[in-house]
Amino acid sequence: MKYGYFAPPEPLKKYVRYFWRLEDSGHAPVPPTFRTIADGCPGIIFQHGEHGSFFRAGKQLPPLFLYGQATGFAEIAVRGSFCTVGAYLFPHAIRSLFGIDSSELTDNCVDLNLPEYREQHRGLKGLESVSRGDDQFNWLGAFLQLKAERSLLKHDLQIDRAVQLIMSQKGQVAVKTLQNELGMSERRFKQYVGISPKLFARISRFQAALKQLRDEKYERLSDIAYSHEYADQSHFIRSFKEFSGVLPKDFIRSLKTSANHLPEIIF
Repeated sequence: MKYGYFAPPEPLKKYVRYFWRLEDSGHAPVPPTFRTIADGCPGIIFQHGEHGSFFRAGKQLPPLFLYGQATGFAEIAVRGSFCTVGAYLFPHAIRSLFGIDSSELTDNCVDLNLPEYREQHRGLKGLESVSRGDDQFNWLGAFLQLKAERSLLKHDLQIDRAVQLIMSQKGQVAVKTLQNELGMSERRFKQYVGISPKLFARISRFQAALKQLRDEKYERLSDIAYSHEYADQSHFIRSFKEFSGVLPKDFIRSLKTSANHLPEIIF
């Protein structure tokens, strides 16, 4: 299995954290599976369905789909060889780029090749004529750049400041602080980010704790719990399982047997 990630071009840097590419020959004796976890960011995925596809709960995912915030975890199965590219977006990007209320896509995805969305990529080569590899990557970049150029919504600096504050504080910020300092309503935050400020803060705290676990910068799990102001170790373990689907000890074990270099959205 090959994985790589790439910085976005300058015009997309306020919408895209990075692009990624994942491919596999499909020769493994056991088809790979991935687990998505709550990570605070939406994304878009372009997969070449002729060769292999991602499946969730037994249902084949579309060739081009936009997914929203995840509030929990999900199992993704792969059948056949595949070459998949994606963009890991900033939390506000669904609303800013597509004009969609982000809360409508929370724990959900939309097929961007449906007739009602095809107008959004008119002028670009059709999906069915895009070959694997660099063509997929270039097509997705051109598609997002086209969306950025045509977007009628201005980048919401207030929402951006709120998101940055929550993430910089690793989720340890009171919602009242956001409302008092930024004058931001919870309804508006959910329109752009997809979830409430409180839940986004909880996921940001989980992600900060997850990074410390990945980096092995602790002696005991209680060190992580107290570093991120969980009430106690039990509270940290419950929160970790809620957002990742596994206990911390099982996640640690998986790092030794799975690819630790995949993007944050899957492990």
